[in-house]
Amino acid sequence: MEEKDIFSQKLIVEQKKIFFDLKSTPKGDYLKITEKRNNIRNTIKIPAQGLVEFRETITKVIGFMETYNKERDPNITTGP
Repeated sequence: MEEKDIFSQKLIVEQKKIFFDLKSTPKGDYLKITEKRNNIRNTIKIPAQGLVEFRETITKVIGFMETYNKERDPNITTGP
């Protein structure tokens, strides 16, 4: 099956490289998230139809983590 790259973004967190790749195939579009550390690679694929729900879920998780960290230690931050 022919796969076309639509968009890619890379994030480095600590020792991990995380790749976000939007792909297109004749069966549909999807987001491929790959985590690479040393020689270990893990990948998940999310169909385009689920990306809005995925974003909403990630937003909830980040919100929870920010609240959780503030309760544990007000000096901890989860990002910029």
